[in-house]
Formats: sequence, structure tokens, C-alpha cells
Amino acid sequence: MPELKLRPKTLVELADNARFLVASRPIAMDERAAALLSKDNIVSNHRDLLLEAARRLRTLDEPAWDPSALSKTLLSQTLRDLAKERNVNFGVLAQALRAALTGSVASPGIFEVMCFLGREESLGRIADAAGSAG
Repeated sequence: MPELKLRPKTLVELADNARFLVASRPIAMDERAAALLSKDNIVSNHRDLLLEAARRLRTLDEPAWDPSALSKTLLSQTLRDLAKERNVNFGVLAQALRAALTGSVASPGIFEVMCFLGREESLGRIADAAGSAG
């Protein structure tokens, strides 16, 4: 995942940034990600957003998760449509997904993360986080 090399300044930072790639489910959340998905967060109902995102993403076949077609993928359109329908800024949904998928509020692009993790792992992590959010 070349995007990981762009941010860290040390090998320790690189390893920390890549932790989510090998983390077992349910993944541990850092303090900021846990706060984002907590029931006390009043920004939006992240649990409902995550549940609906998972429901919609589950309908997409494996080719939609192919990183080579990332900019035109169904992943992007599916999630952007959900944000629009819920009248939520896409960034709110993306941050909830980032927390669910990586256990952090900082990561490479959310679509790259989803494609790298793959369909089943991504859906599992979203479901795990939605079960503990809200």
C-alpha cells in the first residue's frame, strides 16, 4: 500500500500507521476513533450510518472492490449517495468508516483502505464498529 509511505517520518511511525492492515477483529480503537464512534458523540448517528453503509456495500460484488478502478468504483458512488440521502457531509461518513476500518481517525484514503482490506474484512470491521457504536 504505497500511500502508507507518504506520511511517516520514521519506521516506527510507518509500523504504527500500518497496524490496521494486520489487526485482528474486532480491531482496537485509538482514543479519538473510539470517541468518534461513542454514543456520546452528537455530530451524527454514526451507528446508523455505518449499518446502512454496510447494508449497501454488501450488495456490491468483488469487482467493485478492485483498487485498479478506484476513482470510478461503485464504492465511492454508493457511499456518496448514502451521505447525500442522509443529508450528511461525506466527510462525516468517511471519518466514521475510517474509524471502523482502521481504529484511527487518520489513514490513507478510505477507498484505498477498503480495497486493500477487501470486501469481507471491510464489511466485518464496519459491522463490528456499528455494534459498539451509538
